[in-house]
Amino acid sequence: GENRLDAARGDLDKASREAPRDPRVLVARAELLAAEGQERAALELMEEARRESPKDAEVRLTCGRLWARAGERARALEELQAVVALD
Repeated sequence: GENRLDAARGDLDKASREAPRDPRVLVARAELLAAEGQERAALELMEEARRESPKDAEVRLTCGRLWARAGERARALEELQAVVALD
């Protein structure tokens, strides 16, 4: 419920202050934004994370999930194929 989102928001605020560019923090922030119905903001954040960490599988998977949720199947597939191609 709302209490869990508030707690997650507080934890993420702290993590963002400590490691603002950490891909795990960016993924968590994007997931929270998406859960709050802010898909466009979540996608923008994940695109930034993807540019900074193009070989991070979690970043690419999250991008793919968010693009799929937004109905952008081609972009989602592109992200998922990138994950498969990672070493």
